[in-house]
Amino acid sequence: MDRQPGGWRVREGTRGPVTDWSISGRWEPPPPPPRFDPPPPPAWAAPDPRAPKPGRARRSGRVAASLATFVLVAGVALGAISAVRLLRAPGDSLTPMVPESTAVYMTAYLQPSGAQELALSALASRFPVLADSSQRARWVNGLLDDALSGTGLDHDDVLPWLGAQVGLSVDAQGLVSGTSASGSAYALYVSTVDDAATRAALQKVQATLAGNQDGASYDFTTQEYQGVTITTETESFAPLFQNISGQLGGLPTATAAPTTAPTDSILVGSYAIVDHVLVMAGSTAYLEEIIDTDQGRRAGLDANTDYQAVLGQLPSERLGLLFLDYPSILQALQGELSGEASAGVSIQPEIDLLQAYRGMGAGVEAEADGLAVDAVTDYDASQLSADQRAVMETAPDDNAAAAITPASAAALYGFAGTQYLVREVIDSLEQVSPEVGTYLSQSGLGAALLDLTGDFGIELDSGQASGAAGALIVGTDDPTATGQFLDSMIPSVIGQTVVPGENEPAPSLSQVTYRGVEITVYDLPAAAESLAWTVTGGEAIIATSPDELEAIIDTMDGAPSLAQSSGYAQTAGAAKSVAVGYIDMAQLTSLIDSSLPADMRAGFEQNVLPNLRPIRSVSMTETDTSDESAAHVLIEVG
Repeated sequence: MDRQPGGWRVREGTRGPVTDWSISGRWEPPPPPPRFDPPPPPAWAAPDPRAPKPGRARRSGRVAASLATFVLVAGVALGAISAVRLLRAPGDSLTPMVPESTAVYMTAYLQPSGAQELALSALASRFPVLADSSQRARWVNGLLDDALSGTGLDHDDVLPWLGAQVGLSVDAQGLVSGTSASGSAYALYVSTVDDAATRAALQKVQATLAGNQDGASYDFTTQEYQGVTITTETESFAPLFQNISGQLGGLPTATAAPTTAPTDSILVGSYAIVDHVLVMAGSTAYLEEIIDTDQGRRAGLDANTDYQAVLGQLPSERLGLLFLDYPSILQALQGELSGEASAGVSIQPEIDLLQAYRGMGAGVEAEADGLAVDAVTDYDASQLSADQRAVMETAPDDNAAAAITPASAAALYGFAGTQYLVREVIDSLEQVSPEVGTYLSQSGLGAALLDLTGDFGIELDSGQASGAAGALIVGTDDPTATGQFLDSMIPSVIGQTVVPGENEPAPSLSQVTYRGVEITVYDLPAAAESLAWTVTGGEAIIATSPDELEAIIDTMDGAPSLAQSSGYAQTAGAAKSVAVGYIDMAQLTSLIDSSLPADMRAGFEQNVLPNLRPIRSVSMTETDTSDESAAHVLIEVG
């Protein structure tokens, strides 16, 4: 992908065989893309003055649970694989009905654009489990059948009417407290191409759940709201004593609970078909709010400026989308905690640290060389502290830890500007709790942390004969002080957590020299492990074994490094960044395979490993500006 101002642009073209990604197995070239102008936000007026009643406490019923599972599985299975048909999909059809107060919005496009469809088809053909259209269809059908278990439905009842999009919305207050003025404020959305077939499927569910199920009965009632038919599901169950006594066959008849004992009833949820979208909400009041939004009486998510800002920074062609609205979440959190503050409990300092956050969005896209995720977080620069601004303005670089990590490493995560991040963390901790500042000062940890600078990295190496090993690597501007701190702190901390047995030798410290570098080794007989650390070349290195530390020193002296490997250089290391992550899947799967017991290894190698081999790597890079963080993740398939 090519980095563009404010986001990422999908590269054109595909690599590898292009195969059909449809159940029919017949490929047809996609029609030319139509011109699409996003519709303007719907007109809206003041909220309905009729205050909705707060929702009652709820227990998940079978319809809600099964349909919720279906939506999530459909979003992953069909949205990630699009096993329906190659069509040019319209824009987001759900946001006009999603309330503006939504704090979390997720959606998956089951019929992505032609370019996304073709790229996804080419990627899928490289996995044995998805090698051809019939296998893909069986896999998707099986996932849907499992998700719909207990509802009386299977994939044949759903696929004929399933539309182009599924989604989820959660209200800010509902996210924080579980309920809001609109009751259980969450909703699942499934677009439909056949309202009548959708209603028939829902009626089949009702028929399946009619009567008593495991001590509970499900009732469905309907009502009209603004021309839309709403169905509400309630769950009724006998009191606890009646349920227990009814199952105790040895009880005398005289002691059995009467069959006319009163029952408890709770609201499970409500659903309706709104503008060719099946909406399943946690409460009737929230469903009515969605209907009002769809019909223009309330503002929709499209009116949220943070949502629009994030949307404009993400690729327009995508398979799915996630949006978080931080301001609404913080506002709801402050309201929820106001009562606790009056009782002497307050986390206002922690909330203040998040005031600069605006919107966060992530999009999933299919590319020629893999599946990508682009994420953007926007900030209000005027609300950032000096430490936060310093972190955001850290200059991107080629991570120094990658340059000294052995080429055999299976994974690496690193970032630049350690000194700025350390200062921000220390200042934040001291603001939240003055006692933390006292501890940092008295223990010497604060001063040692402030000596850290430059790049940070943590790596996992699969190349050691003794098995997996790892190391933490970080720059320091005072090698002597940092070395003295490590020599005193590590034995003190580890010695309190690893206690030798009655007949086991105690941990011991020793000094060795390797290639002119002094290494401290801390042997832990009780754990059959040895830690090793040193400070050399301006880097403090703490490794899980002396062998791993020596391998890093070898790399510093010219042995092949991860940064020099083609896989890393072409993905995570292709451009300078402020944060980087990389997983070499061949190294990682080899490490997993070798660590499995013999009885599990055969199944892993036969069923799992063939479908992991096409994945070459997983990489992540991040770049920051004063008011935006942009991250790009690529699951490279080859």
